[in-house]
Amino acid sequence: MVRKIPLQNGEFALVDDEDFLICSQYIWRKTSLLTISAIINGKSKTMSEHLMNPQKEEMVIHENGDIYDYTKDNLKIISEKDGIKTREKPNKNGFRGVYQPNKNKNKYGARISFKGREFYIGIFDTKEQAAKAYDKKAHELHGDKAILNFPESREEYKKQLNS
Repeated sequence: MVRKIPLQNGEFALVDDEDFLICSQYIWRKTSLLTISAIINGKSKTMSEHLMNPQKEEMVIHENGDIYDYTKDNLKIISEKDGIKTREKPNKNGFRGVYQPNKNKNKYGARISFKGREFYIGIFDTKEQAAKAYDKKAHELHGDKAILNFPESREEYKKQLNS
């Protein structure tokens, strides 16, 4: 059975019934990094870390991409190295790292995560512009291992980095 854990903003995260008690004792909030976290033993900890306890050099991903779904069927521990390949999947806009800000439905934002940090790239007029900005930052951070929205632009990004 799936249970709901309330978040400070009135939303809910989903957990398996057996995880409800270990999660319900904390006050959870959605962070600007699009994670759910709480203060546990004086330190900020994400719900996925709390439930899955990944080791150093490991990370937890949501297989279905839903940041509110913390059921064990959805959470998977992978190496940080493999995380480079899977972290930024195409979303409903059709591009990796592109989102539509709630305040302005006519604009598109770009962001990327790298080594536990979220990089806000900017706001753009089209989703294609945002996707290209994401690609440029992804190539800057990940080099030839970056998964790009427009792989044909890889050589252009290499030249820009080397100039």
